[in-house]
Amino acid sequence: MTSLLTLWRSVSAAFAFDGVLFGTWASRVPAVVARFDMSEAGLGVLLLFLGPAR
Repeated sequence: MTSLLTLWRSVSAAFAFDGVLFGTWASRVPAVVARFDMSEAGLGVLLLFLGPAR
């Protein structure tokens, strides 16, 4: 039987990993927009479709 502490650590690690990935993506948004010459509408559509992928 798994202990509650092990489960808590697993969930905490998953949330921390997700936070690091999201923070990295958020800091790179301006570079992605510039690289692909996107409009604000294009960025909005990209962010809309990234939502369900999480």
